[in-house]
Amino acid sequence: MSLFVNELNYIDDKDKTTVLEKLSFSISPGKSLAISSNVTHRQLLIKILEGRVRSANKHILVNNYHPGNTIQYRSSISFYYEHPYTYDRLNILDHLTFYKKLYNSSKSIPDILEITQLNEIAKKRTNKLDHSQKKRLQLAILILQNTQVIVFDEPDQNIDQYTKNILFKVIELLLKEEKCLLILTGSMESAITLSEECYVLSSLGLTLINTEVEDEDEKAIIEEENKVNGPEERPAFSPLELNKVVAKLERNLILLDIDEVKFFESASGNVQIHVADTMLPGLYTMNEYEATLQDRHFFRCHRSYLVNLKKVREIVTWTRNSFSLVLDDRTEVPLSKNKIHVLKEMLGIK
Repeated sequence: MSLFVNELNYIDDKDKTTVLEKLSFSISPGKSLAISSNVTHRQLLIKILEGRVRSANKHILVNNYHPGNTIQYRSSISFYYEHPYTYDRLNILDHLTFYKKLYNSSKSIPDILEITQLNEIAKKRTNKLDHSQKKRLQLAILILQNTQVIVFDEPDQNIDQYTKNILFKVIELLLKEEKCLLILTGSMESAITLSEECYVLSSLGLTLINTEVEDEDEKAIIEEENKVNGPEERPAFSPLELNKVVAKLERNLILLDIDEVKFFESASGNVQIHVADTMLPGLYTMNEYEATLQDRHFFRCHRSYLVNLKKVREIVTWTRNSFSLVLDDRTEVPLSKNKIHVLKEMLGIK
């Protein structure tokens, strides 16, 4: 394994609470793994992987080196940070020339400029770049570093669609080069879209996100649930006669217009209803919502998502196996590869 984390523990020195407990995962060459977590867990993991938390060193291995083996370890791992650092007085070409020499890289600068689509602005100073252009420069530097393990911190946040397309191409390129990619994000949608192996990190540890479930597996899950809970019956959603969906907010029940709902999201057995810029706890299971709302323009685009098709603006193909739906407000929802053909048939697309 090129990246190996074994029973990693971390206790906060101030309040003595356990933040991480027996966290274990590994990534092999040519593979990626995404972890969705809160900002505390994400920043802590980055500090640990940077080698800044000495107590965690023995639990981390990159190419068989612990963070304590400073030179060997740092030459094997690189980071793509949420907020890129650049030298304002240098232009893009100056940056790449500097880093090519620093890392003694054999990579071609013209090729990297082409991959990241920075060739037309190569002589532009970085203090004149927008955030998305700076992120593409960071991708270019990442390619030059050519390390075996790469840690991405919120790679697709606050970047334009053009840069997001380039990000996916670079990820594909890195995987073809047998790199190990760890993707850390606060968004479960991003985790699902960016990697086929995805987890949610909480105080309970890592929980696998099932990104793809075939029909037979789905049937087996439902049958098992029926054994425990009895056969599922279509819920009597009387509010639907009024075109309403019921959500819960503390002790109150909220009646939402069906057309207000963007999508339903299921995580750890709980359903959240996304409306405008907020989300509210649902009262029913995802299967119940699907059974009741499938005639109301809602589509089960992913095991964990039920989307309002009236809100969908674009179907985006990131890679051969990665798709998403872009809604009117530019929110993205994952689209399973085994659902893309169903959706196309529904829309009359050949």
